Amino acid sequence: VKLTIEIPLPPRALSPNARVHWSKKSAAAKMMRNLATNACLLAQNEERWTDMPGWETAGLSATFYFKDRRGASSDRDNLISSLKSAVDGIADSGLLADDHGVEWQSVVRAVDKSNPRVVLEITEIEDAH
Repeated sequence: VKLTIEIPLPPRALSPNARVHWSKKSAAAKMMRNLATNACLLAQNEERWTDMPGWETAGLSATFYFKDRRGASSDRDNLISSLKSAVDGIADSGLLADDHGVEWQSVVRAVDKSNPRVVLEITEIEDAH
């Protein structure tokens, strides 16, 4: 089972290398968390799921679409870190039991001048036991 959502690119304030006032980082994190929660709930509605499953473990793949190649050269680890609050938002939606069960599958960088965004594919990982 898989759910795909789209969210805006994370603000620069959420980069682990950003040197910003804590209040700016906090506001950006809250915004991304809410956007991810709402995107999951909207996708759930479009998929006609009656309620969120609360998966214990999920694979997460992210495709970052930047306006230009300069943005697409961003460091993979920093991109993952910038999505921390979005992953919290996915857990808030009820799709995941909590954010501890997330396993990163892939991070892809691409260019889309007209529509910069992040596309997240969240896939349930069945218990191997």
